Amino acid sequence: MANQHHRVFGSLFFLFHQGKLLWLLNAPVVGAWFRVVLRIHGKRSAIGSNPATLILPHAIFWREGSQLKAEFRAHNKFAKRLYFAFRPLWWAIHFWDWCIADRWIPELSFNFATLTAYPDANPETTSVDGQATHDYGPGLGQTWAIIIAAVGTGAADSATTHSMPFFQSDSGTGNWKQLGRGIALFDTSSLTAAAIISAAIQSFYGSAKADALGITPDANIVSSAPASNTALATGDFDSLGAAAWCDTAVTYANWLITGYNDFAYNATGLAGISKTGITKTGIRNANYDISGTPPAWSASLVSRLVWISADTAGTTTDPKLVVTFALPSWNYYAQQ
Repeated sequence: MANQHHRVFGSLFFLFHQGKLLWLLNAPVVGAWFRVVLRIHGKRSAIGSNPATLILPHAIFWREGSQLKAEFRAHNKFAKRLYFAFRPLWWAIHFWDWCIADRWIPELSFNFATLTAYPDANPETTSVDGQATHDYGPGLGQTWAIIIAAVGTGAADSATTHSMPFFQSDSGTGNWKQLGRGIALFDTSSLTAAAIISAAIQSFYGSAKADALGITPDANIVSSAPASNTALATGDFDSLGAAAWCDTAVTYANWLITGYNDFAYNATGLAGISKTGITKTGIRNANYDISGTPPAWSASLVSRLVWISADTAGTTTDPKLVVTFALPSWNYYAQQ
C-alpha cells in the first residue's frame, strides 16, 4: 500500500492539539507562514485573513461577521500537509518520545508515542495467531453460501506460515471444498485507558500467493473473537466479523510476497483496539467471503495469499500492530 503515515494526524490529533494549531494559524507572521504550509493562503482558500476557529484533517472553519463559514477538502489535505511538511521534525520528536521522554522523563514527552505489538510465538502466553478453516472433504463440497456460513472444522496456531485467505474448489460443479480465514491477536493493554489513539497500522509479511482459480482474492482486516486468547479452535472460524477495519483491502496484485502488507485502520478499526487488554483481529477475504459473492468456479483448484506467522524466529516478519497514541498531559501527574 501507499505510505499511510499521515494518518497519525487524524481527528483525535487535531482535537487534542487544537489550541496549538489555531495559534499557529492565527499568530502574526507565524500564521502567514503556517497558512502557506497548509495551502490556505492567497487564492487557495476563502478564509483570507480571518482568524480560524476550528481545523480538522479535512476542513477549516472561521467567522465572517455573524456567519460561521467552512471549507472542506475531498481528502485529509491538512493532515497530509502536516506530515509531509514536517516529516523530519515529526520523526525526531517521535524518536525523542520513544527513546527518552516516555521511558525516563514523561513530563517532557510530546505525546507522540507508538506501541508495536506482536502475537506470541508458540507456546503463547497472552496472544495467538493462526488460521481457522472449514473443509468438507473431497467430493463433499457445498455451495458458496453454505461454506461462508459454516462453523469450522480445523484450526492451526503453530505453523510458520498460513494461507489465509484460502479457497479450494471441489470436483462437483459450483461446490467448494475448503475456505480459510486468519486470526491475529495483540496485547495492547500497555496503552492504558487514558490513551488517545490517533492511528494504527496492522501488517502481515507476505511470503507467497497463488491463483489457479483466476479469481484474484483480496484481503482486509476485521474483528475476531476466538474462544481463547492463546490457542485457536475449530469453532473460531465463524468468530470473524464482516465490518472492514481498513478502508482499502489489499488486492491480489498488490499483495507483497517479500515484505509487509499494511492495513491502515479506519474509525471502526481504531474503535476495536483494546486499550486495557487484547486486540482481536482477523484477516478475511473481502471481495468474495465478506461480500457473499460466489467466485468463478473451476474444478479442484486453489487460490490463496500466504503470510508469515509469529512462530517464525524473531519478530522481523511477524504480524504486527503499530498504534500511534497520546497520553493527556495530566496523566503523568495523576500517576505520581
